[in-house]
Amino acid sequence: MKKLFSLVGALLLVNLLLPVSAAQAQDPLARCLGSHCFQMPVHQPNAFVTTQFGFLQGVMTMSSKDVALADGTTFDFSMAGVREELDYFLAFGRTFGVYLKGGGFALTGLNSDSALLFGGQGSFNGELGVAMSVLRGSSTAITVRVGVTKGKTLAVQPYPLINQIMNGGSLDATLMFSSSNSTGVAPALVVAQSLGAALGLQASAWMDYGKEDGETVKKLNGAAALDLDFGAFSTIPLALSGEFLYSKTLGQDYNEKTFGGGAYYSGRPDLQLGLFVSSTIYPKNALFVNGIDNLYGQLMMRYFF
Repeated sequence: MKKLFSLVGALLLVNLLLPVSAAQAQDPLARCLGSHCFQMPVHQPNAFVTTQFGFLQGVMTMSSKDVALADGTTFDFSMAGVREELDYFLAFGRTFGVYLKGGGFALTGLNSDSALLFGGQGSFNGELGVAMSVLRGSSTAITVRVGVTKGKTLAVQPYPLINQIMNGGSLDATLMFSSSNSTGVAPALVVAQSLGAALGLQASAWMDYGKEDGETVKKLNGAAALDLDFGAFSTIPLALSGEFLYSKTLGQDYNEKTFGGGAYYSGRPDLQLGLFVSSTIYPKNALFVNGIDNLYGQLMMRYFF
């Protein structure tokens, strides 16, 4: 893993130091098919091999009414936090490239019950991978991606320590802290289809296969994103997008559905700048009998070289 990240770091440094010998990568129109320039989706990989740097900054909330505890009492669950992600893709022409991205989020309870029982949580993850263009036509692009992932989740929950003290136990601060680690591989197939100057569709399917604290986890994902560029038929440099993501954990009765939409400035082919909002539907369970209301909003800025 360290050798792979070192290799990509060296490639990024070479790309920065070499002048226009990297002219093959300086192609902002590489995210365009025909006369339509696509908006890069948030909840799925994209189908374009183009040198780019992206920055995402967002906020998120999670809440649920009448959360049922084992003793029969209920409370209102409420947490909020921030999320951030950076990504870099280095293209060698339009057929092959390497990418590196990393991000994380931090959440904390907003009311006393949530702060006591759930405390604060943080997650950090990274992915290193390669992408290869299988087909690049006038209106269609097909790309295969394979990434290696690594993540870590940390949690601070006061309740286990307080419960032990109330039951006559000794003070052991380590009871408040927990962590988990994950590693995996994520192969993906992504298709982009231009539907004219104004419309573009991207669809993808990928598998998350990995280990979480020694246990094998396999998740199948399918997603689609449609964007409409008003600048193609008017003087308004505005693009709107809609996204859908479905994730199914294999071997378990668990799935997630995510819906989202964004508004972007479309006046420059070398820049993606806009706002995106999405919500994930989690399945109900014995604890969250009414499910979880989730809302995520972010500012996205991405530059294409």
